[in-house]
Amino acid sequence: MASAGDIASLVASARQAHGRFLELRPRTARLVSAARGGGIDNSARQIALVALAELTSIRSDTQLPMAELDLLQAEAATTFAPLDAINAARAEVSAMVSEEDEVLDSLARQLGL
Repeated sequence: MASAGDIASLVASARQAHGRFLELRPRTARLVSAARGGGIDNSARQIALVALAELTSIRSDTQLPMAELDLLQAEAATTFAPLDAINAARAEVSAMVSEEDEVLDSLARQLGL
């Protein structure tokens, strides 16, 4: 059974990754904007794609704690342990991941991906 500290640690990890994502988002958006309309051999596009890949990698770091929270939720459900803290943590991390997905989808569309 997960302790409150375990759950808080997972949320903190997701928040840290999400913070890095939010820090890099403006730079990536500028690079994507500069690359819009360029051909696939355009160096600005290549730079934007690398920046987008970096954001995608950070999104994975935000998602990793969700996998652990899912496991904790399954374990708690099978042992009839309280789920409130786990569910609240899952909701918070899920909101972060959803926000990141929306940003990534928007940036990818702008590049024609």
